[in-house]
Amino acid sequence: MEAAPSAEEALKTGIALFAGGEFEKAIAAFSRALTMKPDYAESFYHRGLVHYERDEPVRAIADFDAAIRLDPLYFAAWFNRGNLYVIQKDYVRALADYTQAIRLNPVSAAAYRNRASVYRMQGKQGDAEADFAEARRLGREE
Repeated sequence: MEAAPSAEEALKTGIALFAGGEFEKAIAAFSRALTMKPDYAESFYHRGLVHYERDEPVRAIADFDAAIRLDPLYFAAWFNRGNLYVIQKDYVRALADYTQAIRLNPVSAAAYRNRASVYRMQGKQGDAEADFAEARRLGREE
């Protein structure tokens, strides 16, 4: 008799299905992982990515919220939730998420670039230029 797949195996399956464009099956795999391990931040995060790709921002944000609640140091969840807030034109929340992402990963050129774009949209040119400069500096180091 075969053992039931673990939450980790379900996560790996979901990642492979997502990479292959099988979004419904990927969501099912991530949800299976969460049934087995309800505090699995990585499964919430990856399911959120599928929702993001499917242009389902409310569901994506809910999954990123859960990932962050379970693992407040999850850089990618903060960063991608910030991206969704920009799409929704919620620049205050986007700025907060990018700022937290930078605190968690101060060498992320992408986080500085995205925060600079939000600053620019808010008319904060000085802050935008400082972040763009930092993104360029970090980009050269990558």
